[in-house]
Amino acid sequence: MQTNVMKLLRRLSEPSKAVETVIPFAPQKRFVKESAVASPLARTTPEKKGIPSSHIAAFVNELIGDPTLHFHNLLIACEGEVIFEGSFGDHRPDIPHAVYSQSKTVTALAIGMLVDDGLLSLDEKIVKIFEKKVTPLSQLSHKEMTVEHLLTMSSGALFNELGAVTETDWLKAFLQTAVLSEPGKLFAYNSMNSYVLAEIVKEKTGKTLGDFLDRRLFAPLGIDDYYWEKSPTGSEKGGWGLYIMPEDMAKIGCLFANGGLWQGKRIVSEEWIARSVRAHKKTPASYGRYDYGYHLWVSREENSYLFNGFFGQNLLVYPDNGIVIATNAAFCELFQQSNYYAIADRYFGRAFQRCAPLRASHDQRKLRLLAKTMDRPSEPDRLTRLFRTREREELLDFLDGRLYRFSSPQSARVGLMPLVAQIFQNNYTQGISAIAFAAENGQLFADVTESGKTQRIGIGFERAVYTPIDFNGETYECAVRGRLMRNEDDLPLLKLDLSYTENASARQIRFVFENETVRASFTESPDESFVFAFVDFFAGEMLNKKVTEFLSSASDGNFLTNIKHKGKQIFAPVLTGQLVKSGEDRDQQ
Repeated sequence: MQTNVMKLLRRLSEPSKAVETVIPFAPQKRFVKESAVASPLARTTPEKKGIPSSHIAAFVNELIGDPTLHFHNLLIACEGEVIFEGSFGDHRPDIPHAVYSQSKTVTALAIGMLVDDGLLSLDEKIVKIFEKKVTPLSQLSHKEMTVEHLLTMSSGALFNELGAVTETDWLKAFLQTAVLSEPGKLFAYNSMNSYVLAEIVKEKTGKTLGDFLDRRLFAPLGIDDYYWEKSPTGSEKGGWGLYIMPEDMAKIGCLFANGGLWQGKRIVSEEWIARSVRAHKKTPASYGRYDYGYHLWVSREENSYLFNGFFGQNLLVYPDNGIVIATNAAFCELFQQSNYYAIADRYFGRAFQRCAPLRASHDQRKLRLLAKTMDRPSEPDRLTRLFRTREREELLDFLDGRLYRFSSPQSARVGLMPLVAQIFQNNYTQGISAIAFAAENGQLFADVTESGKTQRIGIGFERAVYTPIDFNGETYECAVRGRLMRNEDDLPLLKLDLSYTENASARQIRFVFENETVRASFTESPDESFVFAFVDFFAGEMLNKKVTEFLSSASDGNFLTNIKHKGKQIFAPVLTGQLVKSGEDRDQQ
């Protein structure tokens, strides 16, 4: 396992080589162009729930005004009815969105159902459940590990998220891994605990986690457009990999807020919900404002709890007021380090009290307008718009028919998908080799040749153009917005913002055209700071002292430090392309 982690880190740290997977990649992500919530929640106004619309507007405007927060979708429900919903920028609520570690809470819900059914007890030993799969050594090393230890992130197991992209049989690796501390003693966040819970559902029911929950949770709640990525051996990942629409995720939060009841039907016992939302483990202050329950986070300061996923995928529940807030976002955080949680507590925590229903007000109309605009770019004035249009028309003619080729070694690892997303999906590019531009009826297109395949991408100026892009057999929707102008040196400049609407990733590309070359600068968000935090957190325990010493001697210094020094080369590369064909060549032909 350590050898494979070393291989992956080494491959990621070579800016001039394509990244090779440690384990084979097999496409499985399902592409949903657009969807509709099968059984939508009722809609109402904040006033009918005893909340002024101005209060909701102030909350939303504070989120928009914080430069450290980058939201995609926001939905607020009160007592099971939606009182506000909106999307930020070019994002959309009508396709399933990756929720990363929010998946854990859903997995734990399945465990609660097994407990309710009498099929499982929390003190049941892991080695007993998987007795046909454990080795004699595992019988000794894992003998005290229980289901509850998995739920509370206190199993002490070493095998973690980083190992998951370097091993094919995750259950086997978990059962054979070292146990670093006595089970139940220390909190140590590890998504492989969640994966083993998913395997327990399969072992106890004969159904995969997805099949089990489809009948017991998703169908009763009217959730039918979701999917859950699977491990190399075919079980749902458990700790991550769930794609679901924000409103459908909010339904699960409403189920919790209502003590396990959904429209009068018992989905899971009230006892399980109460037990789940109780703090079972203290967490380090550096994680944020929450301790840990059963695969969810419990506030230290408020009567609230949180389903939390990387990059700010959150479902925040304030049970005293029946408030559920569902968000998708792209924060650069591992846990709850952003400002969002303190802001939400100020507006909906203990100091907030609903009153009797209020009369309709003009603020309702302002709130509806806010929901439609969010943080979308404002329209420029007429004179600015006219100037931009004339400049763009001239430059569109310049770009039309131009083909550039990229042949430097570094181009072999630079693609349209940000590297952070490639790592998460174990799906790596073979690089961009060529880009051709075409202008048709005032619309600009880029024909990008990547990994040996050419795809046409529409570029929007006033509004984003939504384009499905295939990456080695997995399709992602990308919202592309551009700006075409001249830079301070009077050179043609094309800026592209690529927002991947189904996950937290975004790519920015800046093309500067000069003579026979184009200089293409790539950046991404979340950026390398997240990856370095991730590697520090999850690789620290996996790479023991001897391994770290070996890596350091082989790389003339501290291995992880050297990777960080190469950060900009790896995550913000600059490529130079050579002009092969211009618009003049096309005209002559």
